[in-house]
This record gives sequence, C-alpha cells and structure tokens, in this order.
Amino acid sequence: MKGGKYDGTYSISLDYTINLWSFVVSGYYPVDGHIRIMPANFYMPRCYYDKNHHSIKVSDEVRVLYADVLKLIKSHLKRINIGGTTWIGPEALKLIQEGKGLMLRKGNWLDGTGRIIQQWQPPKGINLPSRLTIVDGEAIPVEKKNK
Repeated sequence: MKGGKYDGTYSISLDYTINLWSFVVSGYYPVDGHIRIMPANFYMPRCYYDKNHHSIKVSDEVRVLYADVLKLIKSHLKRINIGGTTWIGPEALKLIQEGKGLMLRKGNWLDGTGRIIQQWQPPKGINLPSRLTIVDGEAIPVEKKNK
C-alpha cells in the first residue's frame, strides 16, 4: 500500500471466480502491534443465474472438480478452532501461536485463545454492500428487501 497510515504495508487478496467457484486467499497486515489475519473463503453455490436471471443448477461434473481442487488447497492448510473452525496457512498459524497475530472471525479480531481483542470496522469512507451476487462473472450488490 502506498501513502497514508498503511504506507509500506501490503495486502494480498486473490479472487478467482471460475465456473461459479470462489477461492479467496486473504493476506495479513500490521495494525497496532498485531498482524491482522483475514480468513480464507471457499464457495460454490448450488445454482447460478444467467443475464436474464434464470436459475441454472451446477452440474455434477463441476461439483466433483470443485471438490478435488478444494481438497488440494486444504492439503496445504490446517483446520483450527478460534471463534469457530476455519482453515489457516502455516505462516499465519505461527503468528497466532506466537501471540503476534489476530484472526478476523464473525466480525471480531480474536487472539489465539478466541478472546475478542477488537470489533472489526470497515475502513473510513468505505460503504460495503451487505450482499453481493454474481451475474455473468460480475459482482453486483444486492439490496436488502423489506419484509
């Protein structure tokens, strides 16, 4: 990152959406003496929508391939329980075990014991949508419907 409070730091966020899959491997960054570790995310919906908003079921072949790729990715991670179970890479796990890292779980920054250190807040000036949907490979905010 360049400029501002986080000048000289970095964040890695790779988002691959391939045939309805999403593999997000988030990076980590220093704040207030701790390394903030964002969770990884793996996702494949049961269906997707074409540009006319027609629902299309994911094929069995795509499901099997997704499961194989996910198994390969998880073979390089470790499953831990900090505020709920999650997958984590070896470098990030070492930071947490040494007390140098905090993990974001359910809107809170947690230490290695699961103790809440701080509530997560979006960066100043950023308005995040509550939900996104994917239409023809594009992330589109979904407005909340009043019941």
